[in-house]
Amino acid sequence: MSNLKDIKRKIKSVQNTQKTTKAMKLVSTAKLKKAEESITKLVKEDFTIVSFIMSITFGSFFNVCIYRIPNKKSVVNPPSHCYNCNTRLKPLDLVPILSWTLLRGKCRYCGQKISPRYALVELLTGLLFVLVYGVYGPNLIIIYYFLLFIDKTGKVC
Repeated sequence: MSNLKDIKRKIKSVQNTQKTTKAMKLVSTAKLKKAEESITKLVKEDFTIVSFIMSITFGSFFNVCIYRIPNKKSVVNPPSHCYNCNTRLKPLDLVPILSWTLLRGKCRYCGQKISPRYALVELLTGLLFVLVYGVYGPNLIIIYYFLLFIDKTGKVC
């Protein structure tokens, strides 16, 4: 009789161990899923930031094209400069959006007002590219949209 009780007790113990093991596997699987989701979210957020920074740089170049191409000027030469005092801009003066904001929309050298259009074009470009990334995710279609403004001859449309 006691032998039968011992066997039942051992069976119950094994069943409890199996349930515990199964529960532990479920918990560890849930933790892995949660960790994977967290990592995916971080990567997506990081790429969103990188996409924004890259695209405001494109926006800065678009500003150069917007001003120079209609005036039949080169987009390469002369380097960026103040159109009032002709002082060549230093790298610190060329940080998209940030430079315009820190300088309060004025030239560092002569104090001439700089149109807010420059910062707005950069910001709009950044927001549009982030929107495209938000819609399509990390996909080759993003490269297409990054290059959308460049025609077959290499000119910005």
